[in-house]
Order: sequence, then C-alpha cells, then structure tokens
Amino acid sequence: MTGENKEINILHLSDLHCGIEQTITREADLKRRKKALEGFFDCFNKQVPKNWMPDLVVISGDLGWQGSEGDYKRNEFTDRRTVFTTEEFIIKLKEVTKLSGSSIICCPGNHDKKQKKVLLLVEIKSERGLALRILKNYFLLLKTI
Repeated sequence: MTGENKEINILHLSDLHCGIEQTITREADLKRRKKALEGFFDCFNKQVPKNWMPDLVVISGDLGWQGSEGDYKRNEFTDRRTVFTTEEFIIKLKEVTKLSGSSIICCPGNHDKKQKKVLLLVEIKSERGLALRILKNYFLLLKTI
C-alpha cells in the first residue's frame, strides 16, 4: 500500500417503493412514476461521465411498498402496472453501473419488515448474485426489538 487515498464514488438511492403502482389511481400519476424510474436509467446512461462510475451503490429506505412478494420479484402477486420490481430494478442498476451484486448495499425500511421478504430477497441473491444477504440479519434484529 502506497498510502495514497483513493477516491470512492458512492451512488445513494432511497425509498424505491417498488410496487407502489398498485395504489396509484390516476393515469397521469402512473405515467409520472414510470417516467421517473425509467428516466433515472436514461439519465445515468446519457449524463453520467464515463470516467465517473460508482464504486458502491447504497439503497436505503423502503425497497418495496407493502412487503408483498410481488414488490420484490415479478409473479402472480405483482400488480400489472408495476414498472420495476425490486429485483428488476437492481438487475438494471447492475447493468448500467457495471457493478457486481457485492457492490450494492441495501438497508431496508419499515415497508420491508415482513419475514417472507427476507427469504425472497435471499433467494434473489442466490439466483442473481445480489448482495442482499445482510437483510436476513436485519430482520432477525427487528424481531428482538
């Protein structure tokens, strides 16, 4: 080690609320939600300088909206209007940032407290290589509080 400080770029996202579309009743609001989520990736691809890419992504707050399986992985419980499930968002995020799953850290919020979700996110981790294993410990801690 030479003692030089290396700059670390961190991309911080918060409160994705994947699955919130099931509660949106106005078509204009659904269009805004879709435009915002898809626009994030378009903006990232077009406007983030190629010499600046995050070394780490931190997603804090609520990953899902209600804690239902459909918020995290597309299945029969996913509202048809959902733009991205948590899994789909993180896979797309990995593509645009060129990061591995171990460089994506998730700190769940109060909407993510259902135990079912822990198993689902661990399953996503094993299938897709996402770094969501820590959620299991987080939810076990919540049970003791």
